[in-house]
Amino acid sequence: MNYLVLHVRPYSFTDDNKKLVEGATISYIDTAAPPRDDEKGFAPLQMSVGKQELPQFTDVPGFYDMSFTLRPGVKNRPQIAFQQARLTQPVDLTI
Repeated sequence: MNYLVLHVRPYSFTDDNKKLVEGATISYIDTAAPPRDDEKGFAPLQMSVGKQELPQFTDVPGFYDMSFTLRPGVKNRPQIAFQQARLTQPVDLTI
């Protein structure tokens, strides 16, 4: 599916167990998802990706074909996990 990726914010920190945690927070919108009855516009979504996935986000903002998969989470409940992203169209938001 096509999503508009608006922002990529890398992070790098040491957790409480002294383990290095690196990745990025991706902010995007799903332009195909209709707003609820009492809302207007598109609600921004966020996800975290690992450092190894960062090179997939080459031009931001831009439209990306992103895919997700399900994996077992807490108590084996399904959890959505990022799989891959491919740029389909860069976007210029300057006025």
